[in-house]
Amino acid sequence: MKRFALLFTVVFALTLFVQLAFADESEGVAQKEEVTLGDQTHYTGLIVPDEVKRRFEELDKLPSPVLLNTDDRWDWREMNGVTPVKSQGSCGSCWDFAATGACESAVLIADGIPWDLSEQQVIDCNAYGYGCGGGWMEAVYLLFRDYGAVEESCYPYRAQDWWPCEQETCDVVVQIEDWIDIQDDVNAIKIALLTAPVSTTLAIPSGFHWDCFEYPYYSSDHAVMIVGWDDNICGDGGWICKNSWGTGWGDQGFFYIPYGSCGIGHYTEQPVYEHRPVILTCECLSPVFCRGGNLYFKLTVVNNTEGDISGVLTFSGHSGYDCDPGNVMISIPRSKTYAPGVTENSYFFKVPNAVVPGQYSTSIGGNLSGHEVSCCMNVDIAQCSPWRMSGNVGWELVEVDRPEMEEPVPTVTALSQSYPNPFNATAVITYDLAVTSNVRLEIYNLLGEKVGTLIDERQDPGQKSVIWDASRVSSGLYFYRLTVEDYTEIRRMMLVK
Repeated sequence: MKRFALLFTVVFALTLFVQLAFADESEGVAQKEEVTLGDQTHYTGLIVPDEVKRRFEELDKLPSPVLLNTDDRWDWREMNGVTPVKSQGSCGSCWDFAATGACESAVLIADGIPWDLSEQQVIDCNAYGYGCGGGWMEAVYLLFRDYGAVEESCYPYRAQDWWPCEQETCDVVVQIEDWIDIQDDVNAIKIALLTAPVSTTLAIPSGFHWDCFEYPYYSSDHAVMIVGWDDNICGDGGWICKNSWGTGWGDQGFFYIPYGSCGIGHYTEQPVYEHRPVILTCECLSPVFCRGGNLYFKLTVVNNTEGDISGVLTFSGHSGYDCDPGNVMISIPRSKTYAPGVTENSYFFKVPNAVVPGQYSTSIGGNLSGHEVSCCMNVDIAQCSPWRMSGNVGWELVEVDRPEMEEPVPTVTALSQSYPNPFNATAVITYDLAVTSNVRLEIYNLLGEKVGTLIDERQDPGQKSVIWDASRVSSGLYFYRLTVEDYTEIRRMMLVK
């Protein structure tokens, strides 16, 4: 038994060492001089869903479109339309890098801003659960359309797929409108390239190299970008492609391939991005706060114009979610001016104690030099312990020089009554933590059976809150128990559906 325990400890330590080694490597993976082909072909990672294959089968039946452009060479690298080559490392995330790179190019061409977007955001947060085991490019486009893309500097690449989604901790800097399919046809792809680079697929057989490799198509297993064409290379012409194997491979990370070789051009897609001169986003830093307390939030304005923009922004508080203009409780105007680039401002709303617990929202909107902008944040106000209720008597908007919330550290550990109670579907549970401790928050039914664990981790002191989603359990009386070291407190709540 001792030998087994020792062996398990050694294996676990070695596994952890390898994981940490990869994590350390990936911090600089965009600059790393990469690897041999034999190493890299293990980490292609394309998965083409059957539905996508059927869709493209129909699209490829269309006749070849007429190409009106007569240029025999088109290269977005020479027109400042391509961002730097990166490396996917030891992770099958080619699909991620190809589509993310296409989005970076679309924005660079439209706005002139060379955003370095986060591939790790996609791995951690995509709706399909794709990761280092492979994926499809539409997972990137769907996330960047419906949520938006964040910067690599905020969400760095790890070349791993077991991390939780943390995109809420970063500002959204890019949001695409949609994406389109491009038929597997040289003219069709050239027409799309006149707008911006595209993401596409190909097969990577044994012996593949970067300089006009010729091979018949068998099955796509890798995704790359096509950034241009040259009718005078590779015999009868070929594509100029951007890979995700680092700058140490190929021609500084790029390669050239004959039209149709290895099936290049199958399943080609292109993001649709519209130039937006001014972008306004807001991030709530205290989505649940105590009655009579402060709502902390951050406002980000991206000015893509060449000069200052100015105007009046109105900060409004609404009863209910989603910033219904018919439920405005307060509106506070502010005159603002923003220089070109990205500007972040931090604020907090002092909310009067008279505002009862419930669901609320805050909107910011207005006109900046002719550009209409707006954003909305949903929040919950909870009934907390009396000592935690602030003495705000009126609405006030305060701008601060940093985004941190200046909340008092609790002097005692205590569990508050959940809100609302009774509740339907979701309830907010708040508690105070006086010192850094191991915290466990569990839910039990009337029979004493545990139905869920909401918190099981070590936490720093502060005012805490968590939302319990009870949509999968039946109506009835439930108990929630807070355990902090030797301290235990139990309260009850009623679920009514």
